[in-house]
Amino acid sequence: AGLLATTLTIAASACAVSVAHAADPTWLPAVTLSDTSQFALSPLGAAAPDGTATVVWKQGPQDAQYLYASTRTPDAGEWSTPQQISADGEYVNEARIAVGGDGNTTVVWNNNGGSSFLKARTYMRATGWSPTTQTLDTNPGGMAIAAGDDGLVTVAFATYTGSDHVVRTVTRSAGSDVFDGDLVDVTSSPTVSVWDPSLAYNAHGDGIVMWRVDLGGSDRGLRTARYDHATKNRWSDSAPVGHSANGISSASVPIDDAGNAAAFWGTNDHKSAGYGAA
Repeated sequence: AGLLATTLTIAASACAVSVAHAADPTWLPAVTLSDTSQFALSPLGAAAPDGTATVVWKQGPQDAQYLYASTRTPDAGEWSTPQQISADGEYVNEARIAVGGDGNTTVVWNNNGGSSFLKARTYMRATGWSPTTQTLDTNPGGMAIAAGDDGLVTVAFATYTGSDHVVRTVTRSAGSDVFDGDLVDVTSSPTVSVWDPSLAYNAHGDGIVMWRVDLGGSDRGLRTARYDHATKNRWSDSAPVGHSANGISSASVPIDDAGNAAAFWGTNDHKSAGYGAA
């Protein structure tokens, strides 16, 4: 068991460093996971409750990179041989990773070039990576992923249907290696652009999603919706959180086990603001 850190060297290779479990932990020597003859970018890591660590990264020529993954179990002590988990011919733009309380790890990504798709693949603790990638939807405009203590995984993403700007969610049941839930529209507008959702769940299965909206000109706003697992089992109507006349550069929204949520965001004039709601 241990902690995982990933770094990129000047030579653009993906490395992993683990810390030994001890009374006084120390970092073990770094291990190069990627092919050093190619670009390796944007490593993302996650650790399961049993200590199994998974790291994914983009690898390939500068303008055509696939998604690779490696895992390290506590008993093995070594990283597995890197495996390409995105399909041939589908270059990866960005990815997200999450691990649930059941120990299964899910990765979602959008492809780069041509038509845009939202893809997913799951590493099952007992059997390894799911046989193929799964297409969740088209034209994703930003995405987020969250995994609950029960193993339920939710992906939130923005998309345009051709008539409406939509924030959607889709779920993967605990124990499944494919997303088997329906696509659910959290919000929809024919005129207001939406993008880059943030997503979080607490231990009780209550969730919150927040996304950016276009208010005209350089004015940008944030809206949220909540998911009450115990009573409503659906997403609430959306509510405004805040806005900036100079644009919003990034945002995040955590939720605690009591259901209290906080929103944090940065603005393009290098100032920051925050908002908290019970």
